[in-house]
Amino acid sequence: MKNIFLVGVISIFSFACSNNDATFLSYEEQLKVDTDIIDSYLVENGLTAETTVDGLRYEITKTGNGLFPKTGNYVVVNYIGKSLNGNVFDSNNSGGFSFALGTRQVISGWDLGIALLSEGGKATLYLPSGLAYGNRGSGRSIAPNEVLIFDVELVEIK
Repeated sequence: MKNIFLVGVISIFSFACSNNDATFLSYEEQLKVDTDIIDSYLVENGLTAETTVDGLRYEITKTGNGLFPKTGNYVVVNYIGKSLNGNVFDSNNSGGFSFALGTRQVISGWDLGIALLSEGGKATLYLPSGLAYGNRGSGRSIAPNEVLIFDVELVEIK
């Protein structure tokens, strides 16, 4: 009985120690790291982007001619989500994706970015990890603390 208990304690201790290589930064520290990554990406690709106070980087690629959405409005969005290396992890360009803006139904970078567009507008959003999936990532496609790019189009405000 003592041996089973001892094996259990050693197993738990070994598992806990095996994660020592993971680095956990504060939100502000991670935002600095992510901003440096985004800045490098923009420079390397000859791109420019505006920055919000929250750290969202964006480039309006097409000015819309409709209204701007307000919190609580249902919006219909077409999008392509990709990592900095260009791998597409998700997209919806046929019929759109609908959600209520500013109600935490989507990642916060989307709530912030879609609010910058008028109906018919398009943008590229460069999301620091804290405005995307943070230190948890998402499934097998999005690593923890991964910076993401979304090409978005505000199709309609309902």
